[in-house]
Amino acid sequence: MYEIEVCYKIIFEAMLEKPVLKSIAEKINEYTGAKVIFVSGTGKILAYSHTCEQDGSESIRWKHVTFSDYKKFCQEADTKEHQLVLQPVETMGRLAGYVVILYSEEESRRFFEELGSVIGQAVRHQFEDVVKETMVLQPMREAILAWSLFHGKADGIQQTEKIWTGQYIEVLMLKRIFRKRMYCG
Repeated sequence: MYEIEVCYKIIFEAMLEKPVLKSIAEKINEYTGAKVIFVSGTGKILAYSHTCEQDGSESIRWKHVTFSDYKKFCQEADTKEHQLVLQPVETMGRLAGYVVILYSEEESRRFFEELGSVIGQAVRHQFEDVVKETMVLQPMREAILAWSLFHGKADGIQQTEKIWTGQYIEVLMLKRIFRKRMYCG
């Protein structure tokens, strides 16, 4: 069985390394065998443990949640193959994203729920940068559909036609801060 105190130590040691989210995902995976994925509120996959690549997931390949994988990232995605903990991460009064933990031992649910909460609190600062870059927040499902539409993903285009026929599409815009540099000679 795993100990949450060990995970605290792992998380805080990993926060001293770069990139922070990737380091946490890898180290928690090493200790528990669970797959850890950090997803922004817009569906962008910020980091994940290397074992996620073994599944051949389309979302991992694109580094963005795709509509075909969307249900895997929902609470009803528990299967016989894996259990899921989906921990929301809030920062600056807004939903910034999620910590997704996929694990196999159903009897360990309580531990992984607590672990998700601990990780979610620890990574709030890393998610702040993601929120600062986002100008318009929309539900993740709509953000994923819009992303699919702009990346030519057929499943997203089909879903877009079903959901948004006769409606406007809201587009997510990212803001970047450009600074002028002045050089004196």
